[in-house]
Amino acid sequence: TQPGREWGLKMQEFEISARKLVSSHPDLFLRNLPLLVSGLQGRTQLEYPHFRIQNHLSLYTMSLGLLELARPQIFSPQYSDHLETGLSSYIDMCTSYFA
Repeated sequence: TQPGREWGLKMQEFEISARKLVSSHPDLFLRNLPLLVSGLQGRTQLEYPHFRIQNHLSLYTMSLGLLELARPQIFSPQYSDHLETGLSSYIDMCTSYFA
């Protein structure tokens, strides 16, 4: 992610496209789940203002929304490791900044 309002607007466009993809082709999205999960890891080491300015919070929110749209397929055993890793990254973010 990049800082700035312009990038935030660009991320909203990406989110709309990703939501369309998940709703129409969930299997294609789930094949790329490891990429999404790996992109979430390691971002919680930043200070919160920097985390937010760099639009990382938006990325986490967007990713959680995509995971929500991918249900019930996302709960299949073949995706459980990646789902667990993604959710633990989200919980790490919550405990780092909001606890």
